[in-house]
Amino acid sequence: MNMLKIMGYLLILVVVSGFGLLQYHDRSQTINFTAFMPDVFEFCGKTIISSDSEYTRLQSWFESNQENWHASVVSYLPMHMYSGNNLSVNLMGDFTVVNYNDGENWAQVTNTAITKNLTSTCN
Repeated sequence: MNMLKIMGYLLILVVVSGFGLLQYHDRSQTINFTAFMPDVFEFCGKTIISSDSEYTRLQSWFESNQENWHASVVSYLPMHMYSGNNLSVNLMGDFTVVNYNDGENWAQVTNTAITKNLTSTCN
């Protein structure tokens, strides 16, 4: 009987811990991606530098959308990618996926903010 109680308590502990980790992982984050933006992006085979209007639009979009980022462990098919050395932005249509390096680790987050002012097709 004692062993069953211990097993029951352990099960409860595992479930509560798992739920807590899930809640922590799915929390909304505020991230200022302008701090991570490289000087140069690659988009549809062309180089975009910080003085280009496309770069400025992406920077403004990041400034306007610092909230509601959610961690994601899902692998996404690259759609329309802005790729830099420490930051990549994947415009998926309904949402945006950002992979970034904070100096120590790589992380992936998503946001459902509207991206209509950003180029989402290759010409």
